[in-house]
Order: sequence, then structure tokens, then C-alpha cells
Amino acid sequence: PSQSLKRSYRATMLLAGEDQSDAMQKFVQERASVITATLFKVFQSDSCGSFHHACHVICHLLENHTDQVLGVIGANLESLNTYLNPMLSCVQHSPVAETLVKLVSCPTMTPKVRWSLYTSLSARKFLLLLAERATGTDPAATEAERTPAHCSACAEVFSELTDRLAVDPHGGELLLQPIGHCPELLDGLLASVCGTRQADGTIRHRPYRQRLDAAQALQRLVAKATHDELPAASPMGDMNSFAAMGMAPEMVKNQLMCVAEQIHMRLGASFHDLAVVVAGTPLGWDT
Repeated sequence: PSQSLKRSYRATMLLAGEDQSDAMQKFVQERASVITATLFKVFQSDSCGSFHHACHVICHLLENHTDQVLGVIGANLESLNTYLNPMLSCVQHSPVAETLVKLVSCPTMTPKVRWSLYTSLSARKFLLLLAERATGTDPAATEAERTPAHCSACAEVFSELTDRLAVDPHGGELLLQPIGHCPELLDGLLASVCGTRQADGTIRHRPYRQRLDAAQALQRLVAKATHDELPAASPMGDMNSFAAMGMAPEMVKNQLMCVAEQIHMRLGASFHDLAVVVAGTPLGWDT
């Protein structure tokens, strides 16, 4: 490893190691907001930093100083764009995707911070943005943000966030609204799966991986939107933790039910096109 990578590792251990001294813990606590703002520079296009190291520290701060971290990111729409837009550009890297999901769906923030963050995310129509990135239809996306790896990662983050927001009684319904009330979200996913009919009557298909990702996102969404109640997430947001602890999870209201009718109506209107794809007819899902 290079000297710069070694220095990065040592700094990571100082800021988020398991054996922090009391003095270092106090230092991090007092400067968590400043450290957060600085760490997000790793997602800038001219950065040479380590995503693994930066995301490790961000997750450590999120767990121990939740409001200071999310207070920086979600203070308003401008700050949300400042911090999350560059991060989203790097979402094809697994530690970035995992950290993004944790930031947006953290269950331990206080109501004031949650309101600021969720209001900003709602104004940004964050789920719509992810769906447009997943289907390659975001008009503002750069060349790098249209690669198969980026589109596939956005599809996975979309599904993971939808799963978590469905069991979030403190604002999940607010952030899930674009699924039912922004027609371009479901239409974009359906167009990726079924293809787009051209003026000459032919079907223009998206790349195979993009179609598969869109189909999986739709399948998970429809499956989740069929139950009035779902198993609650654990305090840290992991819906599998209860099973690991041998406990039966509490059942909570499914927040997706607020848009379930719109989901089923839109898919019902596309039933013929979906059936054609499944049947593999000449106008269907040929690769």
C-alpha cells in the first residue's frame, strides 16, 4: 500500500477505532459536524481518498453522533444536494451504497433532525431520482452516471430504501409518495422492462442488465405493497436482527399501502406488455 493509504488507515483508526482514548472520543464528539463535512469531500471527482476508510468513519459517526451527522447533511435542500449528489455519483462502490442507505433511513435521529432531513429528501424526490438513475433516464446524469454498474447500484439502493421506509412510521409515507404520485417513476421502470415502442412499431429495448434490475425492483416493490403490516426494523434498521437474537419482531403498519393502489393500477395497465416480455415473443424480452 502507498504511504497516503497508510496515513488514511491510521487516521481512520484514530477517528473510528475500537480502542479510542477518552481524549479522542471527546475530540470527535465536539467536532463531529466538521469531520462529517470534511469526510464528504472524498466523493468529489478530484478526490484520491479511500471510500472504505471514509465510509467506515461516517458510519461510526452516524452510530455515535447521529444528529450531528444528519444535521449537516439534511439541514435543507441545498445542503442535501451538496453532500448527497457527489455521494450518489459513487454509489456503484459497495461501501458508498451501504452508507447512503444508512444515512437516509437511520432510525435513531431525533424528530427535529428527521423532519429537516425528510423534508429535504421529499423536496428532492429522492426515490424518483434513484429510479431515474437506475433506468438511465435522469436528464442531469453524467456519462459516468449512466454506466451499467452505476444504474444497477441505484436500482439496488432504491429497493433497499423502499424496504426500510415501508416500516418507518416516522416519515416513510412522506418519502414513498413519488412511487404513487410521480408517474415517471413506475413508467420508467416498466419501460426498462418492456421496452419502448418506436414510431415504426418496433420495440427499443434497454440493455439486458438494466432490464433485469428494473424487473427485480418492480418485483420487490409489488411484493412489499401487498401486506397491511410488516415486521418492524430493529433499532439499528436491520430487519434481520430480531431473528438473529431469537426474538419475534413487532409488526408495524406498512407505509407502502399509501401508494399500493396506484402501484397495482399502473402495473395492471401494463399487464399485456409484461405478459409479452414473460412469453418471450418477438416483441418481448429478447437479448
